[in-house]
Amino acid sequence: MKNFIFMLVLLTISVQAADLKWYSYNEALKIAESENKYIMIDFYTDWCTWCKKMDSDVFQDDDISKKLKENFVLVKLNPEKSGELQYKNQTYTNQQFAAACGVRGFPAIAFFDINENFIDIIPGYRDSDAFMDVLNFIESEEFLKYPYQVFEIKTQLSQKLKKDKTNPEINFVLGFLLLDFATDLDEIERNLEYASKSESLSDEVSVAEYFFMKRKGIEVPKDHFSEKMAAKNEEELKIFVHEKIRDLIQKHLQT
Repeated sequence: MKNFIFMLVLLTISVQAADLKWYSYNEALKIAESENKYIMIDFYTDWCTWCKKMDSDVFQDDDISKKLKENFVLVKLNPEKSGELQYKNQTYTNQQFAAACGVRGFPAIAFFDINENFIDIIPGYRDSDAFMDVLNFIESEEFLKYPYQVFEIKTQLSQKLKKDKTNPEINFVLGFLLLDFATDLDEIERNLEYASKSESLSDEVSVAEYFFMKRKGIEVPKDHFSEKMAAKNEEELKIFVHEKIRDLIQKHLQT
């Protein structure tokens, strides 16, 4: 009997922890303003299997539920159902608002601040651990530095870098990627220093160093580039490096 009561108490606590309240957008905005919380919008459809999995596995997670209750006001919005909302004094249908937020598939989770400023949208299913990273990204205001996609890549590659601190390819990707967002220049300089030890990345690193020197206001030596790189303009240099970064990200995040 005691065991039964104990299990009943645990079940009750679990249910309460996952008992989330969902509002319309305009209801949520009023609450967010009064309680100084972020707005989280879950874009879903009735047929979406992964949306249902977010509901059953992720939003029901006790730690996720607790964090959502503490710091977010929650909205569920189905773009395939009729309905309207007011956003910054303009009327949108559910479908128009989803399109304006950049929804291209389901599920998709969007975040706004109390001033209705769009923060970011996270496409696709995330398990509990990955979704906790999303919430921490919003809470810590990392979004003021870079979009979530960059944060996600940075987090995953930084984990790999802990096992291989001097890996030139990972250091190169992190250095140039973060350079676009003017974060810690000392950290970027260390990344590029390790990356420069790779002969196969010499042209790519020279481009990254070029933009790094410009960012710091350092005069770029006239003989900085190889003959091949010197013939390119800045836009061509960026395209050249971004193509390499794309390939390296795919390489290192698939292993």
